[in-house]
Amino acid sequence: MTAAPTDCPDRLAEVTIDPIRLVARVGAAVRWRDVLAAAAEYGLTPVAGARPDACVVEDTLTGGLSPVLGRRHGYAADRVRLVEIVSLDGVRRTVKVEHEPELFRALCRGETNAVVTAMVVDLFPYRDFHGGVLRFTGEILPVWREWAPSLPDESTTSVFLCRLLDGGFVTHLRFAHLGGDKEAERLLAPMRAAAQVTRDSMGRKPFTAVGDLHDGVLRPTTSVSLRELSVETVDDLVGPSCPADLELHALGGSYDRAPRVPDAVPGRGAAFRLTTYW
Repeated sequence: MTAAPTDCPDRLAEVTIDPIRLVARVGAAVRWRDVLAAAAEYGLTPVAGARPDACVVEDTLTGGLSPVLGRRHGYAADRVRLVEIVSLDGVRRTVKVEHEPELFRALCRGETNAVVTAMVVDLFPYRDFHGGVLRFTGEILPVWREWAPSLPDESTTSVFLCRLLDGGFVTHLRFAHLGGDKEAERLLAPMRAAAQVTRDSMGRKPFTAVGDLHDGVLRPTTSVSLRELSVETVDDLVGPSCPADLELHALGGSYDRAPRVPDAVPGRGAAFRLTTYW
């Protein structure tokens, strides 16, 4: 798969919202922030990734891990209706995912030489969510590894361990909940009690602010799916032998469920995804 370059004609930067069918058509140059803003005018939102400046087509065809909707609605790739492509001989085609699942999977795997010019993705009727970041100076992974799998599908969480020059680290807990504020804070209570909180940005947020949950995070270098997060693994991650910045996403929920049309997302059935940043 090749996405059209971002310095393209205006039609590749177009976003069209259909509030009746609950879908958005996005050109190959469109960023998540563009879709989030356009959909928000109708009280809708896509299964957007963590970086609002990311290209929708590229992020989606490589999976698309949402920091808010993931455990409720799965990966961004699970929510594609159709893909518009141009083949090497210049022929334009519209690939309906439900009619040509093998071609769609090939596009996701990068096994074709077609250029993707647009796609149509699902939208969901959410205006806002309860979420934000808690920053801790103490160790919270032993508590988080037990707490995260107990959350309902309406809650999505990850942690980011930022290494300090002295070998220590600061932990950022990301959390988002699609229900009410009181329910969100009840679910979050065990983590608030796990260690001293030095920063607290939890609260009601519009979906256009989804990028605030991952503010300042670098692009990942490697990712691996984990069936479990053992005590020994936690000790290794927080120990001095692991110098990288680390991110752990709790999976489960709809991340594990097969979409209506099978795609190429790897690691279904894993409990966590570990990503390193250098």
